[in-house]
Amino acid sequence: MNQDDHSSTDAHVLSDNNVAQVQESDDSKEEKVEDASTDQDNAPPVVADKSELPETKESDNITAVSDQQNVNMEDDNSQKCNSELQQLSDNCELGGGGKKIVKFSDENLITGFAELKDPLIAASATTSSEMITAYRQSCAKLRVKPIEKLIRQLENITDFDEPQAYLNLKDAKLGDNKTCETLEEVFKRARWITIDIENTSLDDEGAIALFEMFEYYHSTIRLCCGCNPKIRLRGWHAASRMIKKTSIEFFDMRNTTWNEQSIPLLARTIRAKSCLSTLHMENTHISGRPLFLLASALKLNEALRDLFIGDNKLVSADAVPLANMLRHNSTLSLLDLRNNVIQDVGLAHLCQGLAEQPPTGGLATIVLWNNQVTHLGMKHLARSLPDMKHLETLNLGCNRITNEGIHIIKTGLLKNRTLLRLGLMSAKITCQGVVPIAEVIADNKRLIRLDLRENDIRAGGLLALSLSLKINESLTRLDIDKDPKKEPGHEVMQKRLLADIYSYCQRNKMKARKREYEILEKQTDSIDSDKGDSSILNVTSQFSRLHSHSSLDSPRFISPDNPEFKGEFEFERVAQQLEDEVDNNDSNDKDEDSNSFNKIDSKSDRNGKDRIRKLVDSSDDENDVEGDETQLSRSPDDFEKEMNEVLADISGKETA
Repeated sequence: MNQDDHSSTDAHVLSDNNVAQVQESDDSKEEKVEDASTDQDNAPPVVADKSELPETKESDNITAVSDQQNVNMEDDNSQKCNSELQQLSDNCELGGGGKKIVKFSDENLITGFAELKDPLIAASATTSSEMITAYRQSCAKLRVKPIEKLIRQLENITDFDEPQAYLNLKDAKLGDNKTCETLEEVFKRARWITIDIENTSLDDEGAIALFEMFEYYHSTIRLCCGCNPKIRLRGWHAASRMIKKTSIEFFDMRNTTWNEQSIPLLARTIRAKSCLSTLHMENTHISGRPLFLLASALKLNEALRDLFIGDNKLVSADAVPLANMLRHNSTLSLLDLRNNVIQDVGLAHLCQGLAEQPPTGGLATIVLWNNQVTHLGMKHLARSLPDMKHLETLNLGCNRITNEGIHIIKTGLLKNRTLLRLGLMSAKITCQGVVPIAEVIADNKRLIRLDLRENDIRAGGLLALSLSLKINESLTRLDIDKDPKKEPGHEVMQKRLLADIYSYCQRNKMKARKREYEILEKQTDSIDSDKGDSSILNVTSQFSRLHSHSSLDSPRFISPDNPEFKGEFEFERVAQQLEDEVDNNDSNDKDEDSNSFNKIDSKSDRNGKDRIRKLVDSSDDENDVEGDETQLSRSPDDFEKEMNEVLADISGKETA
């Protein structure tokens, strides 16, 4: 064996020895680790072999380098993010609620702006014939029959610069969506003050199409869409959005269907700032929770003035949210609750709400026509009337008030200083109930209208009213049945008393107009000459409005349930007719008149005869229209004495 073989053999032996040593060292490590895990406290510290120390340091160094690189990378990323956030924060600022507000460093960045283009076609480029032609072409394209009623109205349009007065589409068939789409050719060319689409068989699709057109083109400010019960949630959602985004002031949706799902849409619109001032919701099924949501929204509303919610079967419990609304709302002026079931309990809630209204403003007119109110509810009304600082019109017609209720309410009427109009039509009142009303007329200096039609008022009640009107200077209109129930032997007397009542009202009306003229004359005298002609023109227009006498008679006072009423001219015609009949009777049948008076046998009726003779004589005087100063200057004691005599006469007749 040579030297190389020995050397290789030695190397192999050395390598085997090294492998054995490494294995032994590994085994010893495993045994030491196991011993350390079993008894960690008593085990001696483990000392690694010196040959392995350099390898362990290298691995630790590599791991430390990699960790340091990762930390450096994270630091670099965080620095980049911070720099980006800082750069954004220089241009942006977070506002309340997490909204981002952008700020521009350059103040002159915006150099101009463009106004919103009116979607309406220019009036100069529109004619009536062009509008009709475009409408017919749209109908032909969609295979829809044109509405001849609409075409006839379009033919009469001559001036497209100003909104037209009235577009009547009532009872037209607009149920088909295509029919509604054809109307866009009309609404893009003209606007109207009032558009009436009542009873047109509209459903959700057609209503959405029309409401979106009205919203986009601002077609009207007064919209009537009642009697369309097929409009449901989607249609009313479009209507609410239209009211919110346009300038609609009047919205009539009577005889439609509303429920708990659709009324919140309208409530949100009312709560927001809108231009809506008049809302008709008669017979819309809003009793219960829908009314509660509507009343809650009205607490925050400052635009609505007139609210009509009659014929909704409202009960006493529905008066509670209305009373709460009245306590907080100072802008609502009219509340119409006719033909409901408010009853005495509901009236008590309403009276309490009216008495607690804010001093800045409150309800001026309330209509409680046909609400099953009795004399028991008059106790609450009499207690609250002195505290009602804003109420001007009170309509209690078609309720069983009776004579007892009038006696209860008399004190409240005497203490109230704001009431101008009182409605007691068909209130089951007789002559005994008229006597306290006459006392109120004599002492009240603000009442301008009183409605006593369809009550059992005979000669005694007419006499009491005539005596009270002699010393009253404010009442300009007293509505009484033209043909009261006949009393045998007193027919002529009743006609004379009616003529006197109407003449006194005419006298008061002339005095009221004279006072208004005097006030306006004082205003004209106080105008300086250097203020220009505008103030003079304004006063002149006020003079012209005096002829209608609108300040004394309010159309709101008359309920729609009284179809026989024909207005102020009917009132004057009846007065003139009665005066003519009295004159004819005086000239042709004087002997018959005296015989009719001689038929009265009782002492009280003879006294009444003498007073009526004096009234007839005074009514023939030409100056009686201007007022008898001696009658107006009488003391209250004299009037009370005469009223007691009248009451004794009435009591004697009823006992007989």
